[in-house]
Amino acid sequence: MQLKVKNLIENLPFRLFTIILILVDATLVIVDLTVDLDEETSYIISITSRCIIAYFILEISLRIFYKGKDFFKSWMDIIDMFIVVVTFIIDFALSAYGRLGVLGRILRIVRIGRSIYIFTQQYRHVTKAARLTVSQNKRRYQKDGFDLDLCYVTERIIAMSFPSSGVRKLYRNPISEVKRFMDTKHTDHYKIYDLCRERNYDASIFHGRIERVDIDDHNVPILSDMIEFCKNVREWLSADEENVIAVHCKGGKGRTGTLICTWLKSLDYFGDRRTDLAVGNTFQGVETPSQSRFVRYYEIIKKEMGGNLPSVACLIYIIGVAKGDGKDLTIQLFLNKDRVLTCDCKNQINCKLKKVEEKDMIEVYLQNSPVLKNDVKVKFTSSSEELIKITTELVLLIPREELDNPHKRKTHKIYKENFAVELVFEDLVSDGTKDCNT
Repeated sequence: MQLKVKNLIENLPFRLFTIILILVDATLVIVDLTVDLDEETSYIISITSRCIIAYFILEISLRIFYKGKDFFKSWMDIIDMFIVVVTFIIDFALSAYGRLGVLGRILRIVRIGRSIYIFTQQYRHVTKAARLTVSQNKRRYQKDGFDLDLCYVTERIIAMSFPSSGVRKLYRNPISEVKRFMDTKHTDHYKIYDLCRERNYDASIFHGRIERVDIDDHNVPILSDMIEFCKNVREWLSADEENVIAVHCKGGKGRTGTLICTWLKSLDYFGDRRTDLAVGNTFQGVETPSQSRFVRYYEIIKKEMGGNLPSVACLIYIIGVAKGDGKDLTIQLFLNKDRVLTCDCKNQINCKLKKVEEKDMIEVYLQNSPVLKNDVKVKFTSSSEELIKITTELVLLIPREELDNPHKRKTHKIYKENFAVELVFEDLVSDGTKDCNT
């Protein structure tokens, strides 16, 4: 019951409703103080104001219920209770002096002061509720005066969301609080790994102990970055037994989990540590198929290849699209994070389309495609609801459940159960020409 009450009180809509009531209360009191109203209207305003303050007394009571003894350990909570209860008592005690009495006028001024104070305190509660809403049921660090979207995956590995400033700090970790946490808990013994390509902050805030690994949101790191990350972590943690690492992307889940799991080689363990089942059942581990797949890739490279990336060059020269005419399809090729080719199938830019009647398929022949090696990403964009399969000959099959975005249930109306991507790779000889025998 305490947990249910806590979830209600710290819910963002509840806090926003409370803010609205404060503004209504302040407006009514100002009108009552400045406008010459008849006695009946003034009485209605007074009753309404008392109902609103009764709501705040209820809110305080519910806070005491779910916090228990901890409520009285917070001087801010105690002041909240004192202001609300005392002004409520004063309101009733002085109401007999009427609208024209001097004490009645003072009371109205006190009400305005009370509304201003409660508003400033509710701002604190609203930001807290916003952060809880954004972090969902990820474990938070709520001890020693901190409340951060941050958790210890192990004693020496911390996962957290982006250290934010400006408007974003209202719903994510304030960078000042992250700095205070790191400097307090791990003075001179922490290094932060920033995986957020789309955002940035001043490394000097954390004394320059920042390592940046550029990864696009909802994407994977390139394998060479994964290898370098593990090497860097190994060197840092080995340098001093008190050293810790803190890893973050934007939400501290997908990209963060990918690299932490790369180091730990355990997808399930990270998910268990990051998820707070007391708050919700949503799994807060690595779920994007490519991110999970790349953790496995790293494990293969580490175990079977001695940590060395194989050097293989290839071409993607034909892509087949089952169903439709393929004209709403756009294909983008990325090489080591950079886009190297865009194919506009509608206007046949960098590609040619051919209809294969017997297979009910459109073949897209890529033109001007560069030689591809190391990390390659192929991004398909289509608005068709008739897609069955995207293929480049049957060599490597990636089913729907292992493709980013098609794996989500909300997209299954477009990507049917048998949707898949099939890839074929063609080896190149040393001079970059096709080797037709392999």
